[in-house]
Amino acid sequence: SSDLSLKNYYIALNNLFTKYKDKNIGDELSFVATALKDNDPQALKIAGNIASSYKAFSKEVIAIPVPNTFIPIHLDLANNYEKTGESIDGFTMLFTDPMTSMKAVINYKKYDDALLANLQQLFSNVK
Repeated sequence: SSDLSLKNYYIALNNLFTKYKDKNIGDELSFVATALKDNDPQALKIAGNIASSYKAFSKEVIAIPVPNTFIPIHLDLANNYEKTGESIDGFTMLFTDPMTSMKAVINYKKYDDALLANLQQLFSNVK
């Protein structure tokens, strides 16, 4: 992995984060909380849209050329974005299937923690 390939990789990731900046990624729990507080199914639909953004982000991450040293962490990053999106999809069943939704909360915590660890690992080397 050359310095140039690392630089290009970080630029591509940064561009992708910028592209998804206005997609509410990271705000999903506030919409779920609103749904619970106000008994508002529309807030869960917004959370579902955020889940779609996580999944789309995951697909675009896969398309980024990756320096060899980052292949394992990059794959984990893409998978954890996808799995976080799937977990958020489970939140949307809060009013119709509470048991599935509770399982989704457990999975969300696991994948969100893994996602944060992936990002810390990737960006701990940025100079």
